[in-house]
Amino acid sequence: MKFLLDENVSSLFIDKIKRKYPGSVDIFDIGYDGKDDSEIYEFLMQQKYILITFDLDFTDIRKFPPEFVEGIIVLRFKNKKVQDLITAALNYLEELKKVDFNHSSAIFQNSGIRIRNRLKVLK
Repeated sequence: MKFLLDENVSSLFIDKIKRKYPGSVDIFDIGYDGKDDSEIYEFLMQQKYILITFDLDFTDIRKFPPEFVEGIIVLRFKNKKVQDLITAALNYLEELKKVDFNHSSAIFQNSGIRIRNRLKVLK
């Protein structure tokens, strides 16, 4: 797994992901900071990255269908300190390895992971 981390993700989280998942990059690495969501989605369609973002726009599977990209993960943790958020997200990433996540979207939240694409919904 390799990830593209959106500009709204904490630099501490970005550093941990880059160390744990070699080949992962952030928006600044590829010069896409400030770019429109549709441009980021176009990049994802051409490359083999899973997006990690806080941007709820990416939960709209009509506008950003997950089946055309490696995957989309939206972070929706509430009332968590940064370190606790990082720990939970890293644990959830390990859980994703156990399921068929290819070409799906996931929402990471306090209560767990929701995974879906147009063909399936997993809880």
